[in-house]
Order: sequence, then C-alpha cells, then structure tokens
Amino acid sequence: MIHGYSKPALLSETRTHLNVLLEAFVALDHNLIQHRAFDFIAQLTDEALSSIHQLSPQEQRHRLTMDVFYASMLAWAVDKSPEVETQVDDDIDLWIEANTPAVVAANVERVVTILSPHGLDGYRYVDYDALERQQQQALQATWAIIEGWIEPLLKAEQT
Repeated sequence: MIHGYSKPALLSETRTHLNVLLEAFVALDHNLIQHRAFDFIAQLTDEALSSIHQLSPQEQRHRLTMDVFYASMLAWAVDKSPEVETQVDDDIDLWIEANTPAVVAANVERVVTILSPHGLDGYRYVDYDALERQQQQALQATWAIIEGWIEPLLKAEQT
C-alpha cells in the first residue's frame, strides 16, 4: 500500500492522471495555434492583402498559407520545442507528420514534470504511438480549420 492505494490502483490512477493531462495539452495546443492564426489574420492590413492580391491566384494561396502557417503553427511549435524543424518545404501535412514526435516529447516532458513532485514516474506509462496519432490528428484538424479561415481572404479580391 502506498498512500492508502494498492500498487495496481496507484498505477491505474497514475495512467489516468497522465492521460488526462496529455489530452489537456493536445487541446491546449489546438487552441493556442488557432489563437495565433486568428490574431495574425486579424492584423493583416488592407495594404498587405492588396499586395497579396497582386499575385497570381496560385501565388496568393501559397503566400498567404505560408505566412499564416509560419505565424501560427510553426511559431507555436518552435516555442514548444527546439527540436522542431523550421524548414517547411511547402508541404504542411508532411511537416506536421515529421514534427509530431518532437511536440509529443515536449508535452510528455511537461506532464512528467507536473507529476514528478508527487513521486509518479510518468515516462513508463506513456503510449507514445497512440499519443503521436492523437497529436497528429489534432494538428491536422487544427490546420484544416485555419485553411478555412484563409479561403475567404483569397476570394475577397475576386468579388
């Protein structure tokens, strides 16, 4: 018995706390990235949009997409972990896939830091594969939402 818990009960409790905290970080990541993207888009001036609208439709999409990506998801990821790759090569889905492990490692490190003063060794309870799938799906869903915000800016000049 440890603090009134049997060892299996304590292990179950540790896994539960770990999973709840890790899921909270995934949700927080989603919100932080969206907030950064929204702020960046909201701060675009008419002059900046006019400059973008001088480009071909394909160049407009690329320029605005990459500008929003760099200001939101990439900036968030660099703040989260120095291990993320800052080179994107125009394939955001591939970048998300390649950098998810670094994001997960940063989240796990933070959660373990939260749990360690309570004598809990969270590292051994992490299902990295499942967590990477969850994080990658969340990042892809987040980016899909942001792309939906970009689309009206591209059409604004056409109307």
